[in-house]
Amino acid sequence: MLPFGQKHRLNSYKTYNQRLKMKKNISVYISKAEEKYRTLHKEKMGLTLFDNYVITPRTTKKDIPITQNYVVFIVKCGSGVVEYNSERTPIQKNTVIQATPGKHLRIVPNEEGIIISGLSYSKNFLLENKISDLHSDVLHFVSTLYSQVWHLSNEDTNRIRTAYERVSETLDVFDTHYFGRALLVHQFQIFLFEMGALTKKHTQLHDLNFSRKEKLAMQFSKLVQEQFRTERKLSHYAEQMHISTKYLTEVVKEITGKNASEIINDHVIMEAKFLLRRNELTIANIAETLNFSDQSFFGKFFKRNVGMSPKSFQMYRTKNLID
Repeated sequence: MLPFGQKHRLNSYKTYNQRLKMKKNISVYISKAEEKYRTLHKEKMGLTLFDNYVITPRTTKKDIPITQNYVVFIVKCGSGVVEYNSERTPIQKNTVIQATPGKHLRIVPNEEGIIISGLSYSKNFLLENKISDLHSDVLHFVSTLYSQVWHLSNEDTNRIRTAYERVSETLDVFDTHYFGRALLVHQFQIFLFEMGALTKKHTQLHDLNFSRKEKLAMQFSKLVQEQFRTERKLSHYAEQMHISTKYLTEVVKEITGKNASEIINDHVIMEAKFLLRRNELTIANIAETLNFSDQSFFGKFFKRNVGMSPKSFQMYRTKNLID
C-alpha cells in the first residue's frame, strides 16, 4: 500500500495526464474543423448558417460574422467565456448563446480553443417572410433584450441541433428544390419554436433579473409586434403601458439604442414591402390594411422611409424578378 503522499502525487499525475489527453483530443478536432470551416458557411435571404466555426487564442480578435444580426449558436467543443454587454459568462460544450444586434459580443476561448455552430438572421428576414406573424410569445425571445447564455441538457441540445441540421439541409437544396424558399422558411420557423420553448423554460427557471426599464422595453416590443398594423402612435403604446410618451421614448432609446417611432416604422415598412411584392392588393388596399388615412399619405410615408414610391418599388421588384 502506497503512503498517502505518494498516492496523492500518483492521483494528481493521472488527473494531469487525463486533462492533457483531453486537451490534445480537442486540439486535434479543432485543427481538422479549422481546415474545413469555409465549406460549411451558407447564406440565403438574410439567413446565415455556420458550422464548426473555430475560435482559438490567436483568432480571438476576429469578428464572428453575426454582429449585425440576431444570432443563436451552440458550443460543440472546448470552453471559454463569452463577453456580452459588459458581462463575462463561462461557456462549455452544450452551452447555447442567444444574442441580438448592435451590442458588443466577443468569445474568449481557453487555451485549447472552442468550436461553435449556429445561425444568424436579420430583422428583414423575419418580417419579409411573414415570420413576424408567429405567436408573439415565440418571437418575444428575439427582442433586443432576450440575450442569454444557457447550459443545456443533452436532450435539449439534441432538439436544437436537430432543428439546426434541418435548416442546414434545406439551405443545400434551396436553389434546386421547387419550393426551396418555402421549405427554408418552414424549417426556420420550427427552429424558432424550439428556441421559444427553451426561452420559456429558462425564463421560468431563473426569472431573468431584468430592470424595470428593460421590462418596459420588452413590453413595448411585444405590443408593437402585435399592433403595428393598426397603431403607429407612441401615445397609444404608452397609454397601454401606463407611462408617459416621453418616458417611453427615453426608455426605448436607452435600452435598444433605437427610437421608438423607428421601431414601429420598421415593422410597417417591412409589412408594406411584403404586401407590395405579392401583387394581390392594390396600393389603396394596402394603405387601408395598414391603417393609413388614404393612399396619398401612405405613399408619402413609404417614400420617406424607402426612397421610392410604392408603385416604383413594385415595378422595380417585378423587373428584378423577371431579369
